[in-house]
Amino acid sequence: MAFEDPTASKNNPDPVEEIKSREVLVETLNTPLETVRVEEIKEIDKQVFTAEMALPAEIVDAYLANPRSILTVLKDREGHLVGYVVADPLENAFNDLLAHDNEIELLPNTVYVESIAILPKYRSLKNLNSLLKESISRAREQGYQAITMHTRTTNGLSNALQKRWGAEFKRRIDNWYGLGEPFDYLVIKLS
Repeated sequence: MAFEDPTASKNNPDPVEEIKSREVLVETLNTPLETVRVEEIKEIDKQVFTAEMALPAEIVDAYLANPRSILTVLKDREGHLVGYVVADPLENAFNDLLAHDNEIELLPNTVYVESIAILPKYRSLKNLNSLLKESISRAREQGYQAITMHTRTTNGLSNALQKRWGAEFKRRIDNWYGLGEPFDYLVIKLS
């Protein structure tokens, strides 16, 4: 996910209309989700991730059915989902993560960010920060003490999280899940 200035308009003759078309609302949805929202999230995944990188549909269904999951979404002016952050208690993902990161620790009261996705038209640091601010607020409300994640490095996401949110860099994994690109393991302390 490359992040750009949301006010930059290269081909649109009316920059005000372009900015208005990118206006979004940030909201935390309660899980489990109704089916229509699950399908919107799967559609975002298809547009944002390569087939190898997208979460399998049954995994998405499981996260979105868990009442302890945190799902923060971006909606466009018409109410359609255009981005999301989904996080699950670390203990739920731990065994799978351990197979790909043998240094990961099962930290208490920690939520693991499984996915961050924003449709290209809506990608900006402003929208990313809005999603993360709401996700962090919800995690605190639920009593979590930390948020962890493995983040892409090639698109600047890891650096953005470290600079803006004080994410602590723990390590780099050169070939995360066999995807052929490095991911950083980060921790954001909430207390």
